[in-house]
Amino acid sequence: MSSFSKILAALVASAAWAGNLQADTVKLEGGRVIRGQIVDEKSTDRTLVIKLLVGKAEVTIERGQIQEIIREKIPAEQYEELKAQYGDTIEDHWKLAMWCETNKLPKQRKYHLEKVIELDPDHAGAREKLGFVRYDGKWLTINEVKEAKGLVRYNGRYVTPQEKEILEQKRRQESEEKEWHARVKMWKGWMTGNDQAKARLGEERLRAIDDPNALEALVAHLGKENLESIRVMMCEILANLNCEQATTELVKRCIIDVSHTVRSAAIDGLAQREDPQTVRTLVGILKSEHNLVIRRAGEALGTLGDQTAVPALIDVLVTKHKQVVTRPGAGSFLGTQNPGIVDYEPVVAPGVVAFRPVIGYQAQVIGFSAPSQEVVTVPVENEEVRDALVQLTEEDFGFNQAAWRKWLANQNKKEEVKIRKP
Repeated sequence: MSSFSKILAALVASAAWAGNLQADTVKLEGGRVIRGQIVDEKSTDRTLVIKLLVGKAEVTIERGQIQEIIREKIPAEQYEELKAQYGDTIEDHWKLAMWCETNKLPKQRKYHLEKVIELDPDHAGAREKLGFVRYDGKWLTINEVKEAKGLVRYNGRYVTPQEKEILEQKRRQESEEKEWHARVKMWKGWMTGNDQAKARLGEERLRAIDDPNALEALVAHLGKENLESIRVMMCEILANLNCEQATTELVKRCIIDVSHTVRSAAIDGLAQREDPQTVRTLVGILKSEHNLVIRRAGEALGTLGDQTAVPALIDVLVTKHKQVVTRPGAGSFLGTQNPGIVDYEPVVAPGVVAFRPVIGYQAQVIGFSAPSQEVVTVPVENEEVRDALVQLTEEDFGFNQAAWRKWLANQNKKEEVKIRKP
């Protein structure tokens, strides 16, 4: 088989599924058939150019290989001949509309459907095919129905007026946040650059920020800085932003930041804000499985001075934490092996808080064997929580939770007595 024949056979096979689409038919020697549209302006006396139905590729065929050419009228040509046979009646326009629908002539279909409802405004079939629905006794388009229900168009869809206002506000906020990212990045660059005048101006501009829309930019550009002083400044700026997210970010910062100085700045910022949600959030954080998180939340609560945190602090004065530990290998042991926490390894990343206690063993061993792993539960006395309780109550029962609870119960009884007295 020649290369031309192979290509032709493939093209014929690919076009075979084109169905009943109307097109020209070219019959070749050997019984092969190609269907497509003959391109007269490119054809010559010696060759015929045909655009295939599938893929729209053009194929040039030597006329000597052609046995028969059957020219078929395209639907648009058939339509022009057909419409002359019909009158200006509801029935005829409907028939023509259905013929155009079958033969994929959308423009002509729409014309005849519109003629139908022009002659019969209540023609349900034409109305429905044109996208009308019956609403409140009238034929309306889908959009008109939505508008009749009080919806308004916004960004290509219909929403309630309230939703539109929310969406517009969100768009404005996102635009402002984007602008703040550019400003904060620029001013931070000035502040950390070599030009002292610009450095002072950059710091002044940053410290003057009081727009809540700047919060995301401040955290993104200052909160990840290695320089402790810049993170401290961020906490001081956040303290002046009048939004709930600023409180949340400061609470997060006083827990996850590796620097005690930065954590203290965050706590100071929270104290300055006097937001009642702060204490409730920190009390919730006391339930963390991570010991260091509990200790830092306790430290913050002690500094904030809200006595409503006392019951929750008593509950976490001593906490137990599970940890997988590796027991040193040994041939035999004298006495017992008592696990104990010897240090903490903080693992801090943006949006993640994890603290891993380091467990140590003390034992006399003789000989050696392979080490083993096990899960142990270790009781931990939380010094920062005790300090917070002392700050809030001016009492000190050490780590004796029972004594603290007894004292708290007595205090509650005294308060009840005061309330009962006239």
